[in-house]
Amino acid sequence: MDVTERFAELAARPSGLLPIDEAVALIAAHDHPVDVPAVLGRLDDLAERCPSATVEGVCELLFDHEGFAGDVEDYHNPDNSFLDRVLERRVGLPILLCVVTAEVAARAGVCLAPVGMPGHLLLRDCSDDGSFIDPFQGGRRLDRAGCERIFHELHPTTPFREAFLDPTDGRTVLQRISTNLVRTFSTRGPIGSLAWALHLRAILAGGDAWVPVARVKERVGDWPGAANAWEVVAESSPAGSQAGIRAASLRAKVN
Repeated sequence: MDVTERFAELAARPSGLLPIDEAVALIAAHDHPVDVPAVLGRLDDLAERCPSATVEGVCELLFDHEGFAGDVEDYHNPDNSFLDRVLERRVGLPILLCVVTAEVAARAGVCLAPVGMPGHLLLRDCSDDGSFIDPFQGGRRLDRAGCERIFHELHPTTPFREAFLDPTDGRTVLQRISTNLVRTFSTRGPIGSLAWALHLRAILAGGDAWVPVARVKERVGDWPGAANAWEVVAESSPAGSQAGIRAASLRAKVN
């Protein structure tokens, strides 16, 4: 089973059975070779060194001792979205730092739930729904008002809603990571990288998300891949007949 097939198999699982650590590592494996068990082992090793099975212990280890922090100098560097590189470099995007923190915490017996605030993922203390952690800011503790301030710094004209601080599931976390990579590779990097990022996003989102996959695969000359994508569109879209015709045309190029 290749990395895309394995990712799709994990993504099809119910959210509670989705191993977010492995799935995020597999995203990186589309860009470069990744020893997935070794990456998961690094998370295990970090958890074993937690000074205490508390939120404070997790934050002390990751941010005070290990120096994890947000990458404010090169925010859109693709490495900031790759779990293995974040573990190596100790910097990343908010969402990847949240994944690292939540996974280390879970291994140490501490529950931190991802909170899908638009533009900036946070973690909520499962034992106190009014207490939040911002790994991008070195594990800074926040109350609801502090979260709202961060939101308004990013979205000055958008009203804040309490629902922004609700926990989000693993599938949504994966969608946000893949969407970040689509945005990054739309402006930098080879088109092949954009193709796989779009493909992963489509696996998660389904439906019309397969249309840009088909178009990009056509651009790179991957006729079978483009035909497969158009066939998925044909099965799920009101405009499916045209997608089916396009898929058949591409199949003819291969035969």
